[in-house]
Amino acid sequence: MKAITRRKILISLFCTLLYLTPHSMHGQDARFGIVVGPNFSTLSSNFFEGHFRVGFHAGVFGQFKFSEKWALRPELFYSQQGMTIRDEPGSYTKFMNYNNYINLPVQLEYFFNDRFSLQFGPGLGFLLKAKEITKYPGNDNTEDVTDTYNRVDVGFYLGFEYSFKKHFGLGLRFYSSFMYVEIGADRKRNLFFQLPLTYKF
Repeated sequence: MKAITRRKILISLFCTLLYLTPHSMHGQDARFGIVVGPNFSTLSSNFFEGHFRVGFHAGVFGQFKFSEKWALRPELFYSQQGMTIRDEPGSYTKFMNYNNYINLPVQLEYFFNDRFSLQFGPGLGFLLKAKEITKYPGNDNTEDVTDTYNRVDVGFYLGFEYSFKKHFGLGLRFYSSFMYVEIGADRKRNLFFQLPLTYKF
């Protein structure tokens, strides 16, 4: 019950920020762009064991300044997430958990100066597909486990961006989910780092 209540509160907060986005555009500085870069993702139970899946994310974003120092920054991007595990050092058996999402963060952006900014805020993730893959010599086994996963993920983003030219930027950000990935199973949450390269029109 507590988890359901918390999810409703977070989704309500997210929708409020999303609703404010078009209103923040009126008479203000608005820019749009594309974002692409690598993902280094894992699940919470494996965060300190280095079992990261290396994938990518790609999408679009808007930047709506409502003051000299602040902007609202919604994004929409495809994201490859999950984890990769080897049984033991030197083992030929590898277990891969591949989860692909459409993510929709709505972040506040604070500008320290013309080049450096802090970004933070909630995000929603919509699961497209989840696969468990086991690879060992002579055989690969792939299982579609989408139906055993929560279709919606809610979490928080925190990161920085450095604008090194008029149109280009490079960032570093971290995402931590507030929800469990699997339905009624292991208590795992999505975690990932991203290195987003942005181009603003």
